[in-house]
Amino acid sequence: MLKIVLSYLAYAIAATFTPGPNTLLSFHAVSSKGWKQSRPILLGIFLGIYLMLVLAAVFSYAIGMSIPGSIDVLKYIGAAYIVYLSFKIFHCRLGNGNSDGLGFGAGFLLELVNAKLFLYGVTVFCAYVLPAGTGPAGMFLHATILFLIAVAGNMLWAAAGGFLSGAIARHERLFDSAMAILLLWCAVKIVLS
Repeated sequence: MLKIVLSYLAYAIAATFTPGPNTLLSFHAVSSKGWKQSRPILLGIFLGIYLMLVLAAVFSYAIGMSIPGSIDVLKYIGAAYIVYLSFKIFHCRLGNGNSDGLGFGAGFLLELVNAKLFLYGVTVFCAYVLPAGTGPAGMFLHATILFLIAVAGNMLWAAAGGFLSGAIARHERLFDSAMAILLLWCAVKIVLS
């Protein structure tokens, strides 16, 4: 099993530690609301990540790539939701507590429509795990390993947001605009991929 993990580890780290919708949302939540108030959205993100990785494992194992049209539909739904989140972030203000919609449900829903996450899982399972002859229990174990890597990536981004919160508070409008633009860029990349 270690051989399989080592085969996809570089890809998993590169895919989960680079900016994406969930890492940017983790960064923004902690920088604007602090660790304590960000727990619900972070938990939503984490639960959604785990659920999507398990679903990707089940999909890869049971169906494989026989229904490619469903991935396209999910891709566009995910891009639309990321656009919605970018507008929520743009209108979120530190001083007035306007963080409606950025709780557990927003984090969880982001991952349920995150086509990039699903495709990432399917890629790892189809390219690395299944060719090694892994059965259902092994698929679940690899989903858990991928989840732990994703949590580490999101926590790193959240910690960076917490560390930079003072500077961000002084430039709140610029920061919110930059985060919203980065999320819009993520949505465009998803649609164009």
